[in-house]
Amino acid sequence: MMQDLDAKVMCDNLHSLVTAKAHKEAHLPEKRRINRSYAMTAFRSVLSAILLGHDIGNRLRNVLDLIARRTFVHRPGKSKSRDRHRPKPHKPTGYKAC
Repeated sequence: MMQDLDAKVMCDNLHSLVTAKAHKEAHLPEKRRINRSYAMTAFRSVLSAILLGHDIGNRLRNVLDLIARRTFVHRPGKSKSRDRHRPKPHKPTGYKAC
């Protein structure tokens, strides 16, 4: 069980580093943000190859470029409250894969 937690923490940390690097290199305008959900999906597709050491530089450049192209406009102060009495459409999951 501890290995699962360690793997999840490592995956989250790598995802955060890759997203931050993509944001820094993209020189995005002030109101643009990286889509972190898409970044996780894109990074997950190359994570195993990177950990195995297969063409690390090229794969990282490609995934950074891909992540930097998926952005959204951040609108400060715009938030939506959610209905706390409405049930979720799916059963809760106790374990989420990296």
